[in-house]
Order: sequence, then C-alpha cells, then structure tokens
Amino acid sequence: MADPIVTHALGRSFGKVVALDDVTLTVPQGEVVGLIGANGAGKSTLLKVLVNLQQPSRGRAELLGQDSRLLEASIFERVGYMAEGQHLPAVRTVGDLLAYCKPFYRRWDDALAERLLETLDLGATTGLARASRGERMKAALVATLAFHPEVLILDEPLEGLDPLTREQVVDGLLELVSAEGTTLLIASHDLDVLERLLDRVAMLHHGGVLFHERLDDLQARYRVVELGGISLADASRLPADALDVRASGTGVQCMLTDFDDEATPATLQAAFPGAAVHVTRPALRDAFVAHARTLRSAVRTRGAA
Repeated sequence: MADPIVTHALGRSFGKVVALDDVTLTVPQGEVVGLIGANGAGKSTLLKVLVNLQQPSRGRAELLGQDSRLLEASIFERVGYMAEGQHLPAVRTVGDLLAYCKPFYRRWDDALAERLLETLDLGATTGLARASRGERMKAALVATLAFHPEVLILDEPLEGLDPLTREQVVDGLLELVSAEGTTLLIASHDLDVLERLLDRVAMLHHGGVLFHERLDDLQARYRVVELGGISLADASRLPADALDVRASGTGVQCMLTDFDDEATPATLQAAFPGAAVHVTRPALRDAFVAHARTLRSAVRTRGAA
C-alpha cells in the first residue's frame, strides 16, 4: 500500500515570502508523525496544501495517492482535517453538530461518536453558543473522528486547552489510532503531551525540513550533557554535534545530537580531564528548544557580522 501522505520538493510562496521550501516528507501508513517548529515555520501552510486549502507554488503533495490539487470528494470521506480555531456550523448543541455532519460520511459510526463523547467528558446536550474553547475543540474532534478516517491531519488541536482537556483529547486520539491504525499528521506546540502519541517527528525551520526521523531514534542519539568545572571558554573542545552550548550553575551544558553510550563519555573525559560529566536523556521539548536556540543564535550572529 502506498504511503498516505507524501510531498515532493514542495514549495509555497506568498509573494516574496517563502512559507515552504523544498519539503520532501513521507508519512507511512498507520504511523503518527508530529510536525514541530516555531511560529511561522510553515506547519499550517503544509497541512493546508495537503487538503487543497492552498495550492503549492512548486513541487507537489499527494494525499491517499491523489495530487492534492485534484482531490476528489471521495477522498474527504477518508480524511479528517481539523484546523486551529476550528469554525463550527451554526447549530445549537454538540448533538446537533454530529447530526449535521453525519450525512456527509457513509462510514459515520454513532457508537464511536458516543464513546468519544464519553472519553472526552462531553455531553451531546452541551450548548455550543456558550461553550468553552475546550468544549468546542472536543466537539470538533468528535465530528472529525466519528467517521473512521483513514488519515487525520490536525493543526494545533491542543492549543489553548487546559491540561486535563489536553489529556482527554490525546486519549481520544490514542483510542482511534490504536484501534484502527489511523495515519495521523499532527502539528502542535504541546510537545510534552504530544510525545505520548508519536512514532516519528519532523521539525520545520523557515519552511524547510530540519530533521525527520523516528522518535525512538532521535531519543537514542540525543543527550543533555552537563560538564561541571569548565567554562564557556573551554566549549571549543566540545564535539561538533553540540547544540545550545551555555553556562550552567557549575559549568557548561549542551545538547549532543550524536551521542554514543560507549564512545562519547570517554571522548568527553579526554577533552575535559577532571570535569564532572552528567548525562541525561532529553524530552522531545528539550530537543526542540536546543535546536531553536541554536538556530536563533546563528541568525543573530549573521546579523551582527
């Protein structure tokens, strides 16, 4: 079976502003891929191109084997898309929303909708006019999941939600993904919550793909390293893969992106004799922040040159 989401040297420009630049990305069948990056990195633009809300300026995108510019109506019966700040039809209650959406999908499942409402602690009689942002987002999510989509494309579905609601939304996604093998591409800043879902992670920077790999592989290579008893003047002896090098309380801290459990500690001890070396595994958020700080520092350095 072909990969459900594929982009080939995808580009999208708005006048002189380049939103996407040579994005080549594959989301394998049944996997969950997280799209991360700073605001303006191109995440929302990429998702909109995939569902033909925007058209590429260069290259192409494919969704379930079809060119994104030529998607047939049948494709949208198989794809769930939810955008940040999702607008809902002008209906009174959550139940009315589900009744409104049901006729558009031949695979609509009332029983699944009921289970999702229970998982998300949302009542069918909840009024939408005065509903909280969290309630409206949960209602949109139920409507997006209740027809058994083969592919889910979600843009910041957790934005602005309280911690309990975020956990409930992730529980709803986990239920669908684990039960049905749904393919999920999700853009989110809530990396601590998102990490529970992901098989792969892709980071965008200035419209391009900085890295795209399995989360397990990334976590196997990345380490936060603290070197006690040294100063930033000694940092030039750090390995070439060091990111986000900065002073810590007792010395220097950095992120190493190609850490080898056997070789790297010996290399560090040889480079910094007598230094106290402390190594920890980073969370996804730590890895993102290290890349983001390094990139921002590089931009400032170029600007000052």
